[in-house]
Amino acid sequence: MSTAPRYLIGVMAAMALAACEININDVDRDLAFEVAEAFSYQVDATTQVQLRLENINGTVQIVGDPSASVALVRGERIVGSDSRSDAQRYLNRVTVDVDVQGDQIVVRTRQPNDSDGRRVVVDYDVIIPADMDVRVFNINGEVEVEDFDSDVDVENTNGIVRVLDIHGDVEVDLVNGNIIGDISPPPNCYVDFAVVNGGITLDLPFSVSAILEADVTNGGINLIGLSVVDATTTNRSLHGKLGGGNGLIDLQTVNGTITIRGR
Repeated sequence: MSTAPRYLIGVMAAMALAACEININDVDRDLAFEVAEAFSYQVDATTQVQLRLENINGTVQIVGDPSASVALVRGERIVGSDSRSDAQRYLNRVTVDVDVQGDQIVVRTRQPNDSDGRRVVVDYDVIIPADMDVRVFNINGEVEVEDFDSDVDVENTNGIVRVLDIHGDVEVDLVNGNIIGDISPPPNCYVDFAVVNGGITLDLPFSVSAILEADVTNGGINLIGLSVVDATTTNRSLHGKLGGGNGLIDLQTVNGTITIRGR
């Protein structure tokens, strides 16, 4: 019997509950009319150390800028319905909250629990200082986080997750979709990618130093351009040491392929 990667069963249950609370399909509407409005917020980020973003349905892109001293949160709220007036009325009930809470900048999508069959999307395009930690919680949509010298944590239900040019610890939990990573882990790194239905592709520098643990239930494992010492392998697992083995890289999928490449 297939077993979900560790930590992911709880994530799936929590996200399933959230998805049920945001009921998007209980009325059959002709979504011929769409109304969209852009939003933009700017928050001082000189004393904040983390961005936390919570979204329901939409794409999330977060980019680190080493010269930035503010957080720029931009995007678009979109509602599709069977009339333009109804779409506009509902759009007025969909909001984006941007708050400073201690050393965090917290960004949240707010919308009614019941959308009555309307299509509701909030897309984010965020630029923050490259040394801020990033935490993203999304339900439906692609997530991309790139150009950070800090720690990144992403939880998503449905959609591709890309973590690119990251120089900190990285954790990604995903239910349906693929995880694509291009990272340069620090000494004593911690990298944890887990997906239920989908694959993992991870690019690492040739100089990486970590214990590697890669496990699949239904799929295969490909290692390209990297040497693993003290390796223990089966057709569903690869455990060994990259370089000096000073960190941990843990990759798990139930249904999919894991590909690890050196660069």
